[in-house]
Amino acid sequence: MYKVKIFSDPISSISLWLNSMSTKGYRLVTVNNFLYKFEKSKERYSYSTQFIGANTVRENKEYQTLLEDSGFKTFRAPLNQGNLAFGKMRLRPYVKGRSKLATTFGDFNREILIVETKGDIPEKLLSSNKDISHQYKVIRNAYIQGSLVMVAFMLFLLIKEKVFAPYKIIVGTVIGIFLMYKVITNHINYKKYKNLSEIFE
Repeated sequence: MYKVKIFSDPISSISLWLNSMSTKGYRLVTVNNFLYKFEKSKERYSYSTQFIGANTVRENKEYQTLLEDSGFKTFRAPLNQGNLAFGKMRLRPYVKGRSKLATTFGDFNREILIVETKGDIPEKLLSSNKDISHQYKVIRNAYIQGSLVMVAFMLFLLIKEKVFAPYKIIVGTVIGIFLMYKVITNHINYKKYKNLSEIFE
């Protein structure tokens, strides 16, 4: 069975949806952008997700290999849902090391790691407050980049067209508010877990 699914916030929503599908007796088989393939299963599986778009390609391959050698099944999903990409590249300043330029032959459109676990309890991928705070920090930085790109695009349209059509203003404002909301909420969580790591670790 195939399902088409696009998420406004894929980092936190994919695992919730996959776990709800699992309760209905479906196991994930493949992920191809926004197309998910499932099979009927009598066994129960659970799913957890992690944003790995700020890691190098090598780090991600090693991490996936480690998980798969430990008996987990892994999938990769895009952060930009519905963006069909081939031969594309993107600059990602928030990525460490030399992987700031993502291509379709590397980790472009493969920023979310999905981990399948047998049983009812999803695997806890991040175990320490320091790891969790770092996760929220890189997610925040990714949304900051999205916000800056959106502002630059709106300014470009303003200069080019002189006058905005009302629907463009509305759509741009809604997207901008959503991106800023994600920046703020992820920053709050980053500070929360950073403080916890400084107190307890």
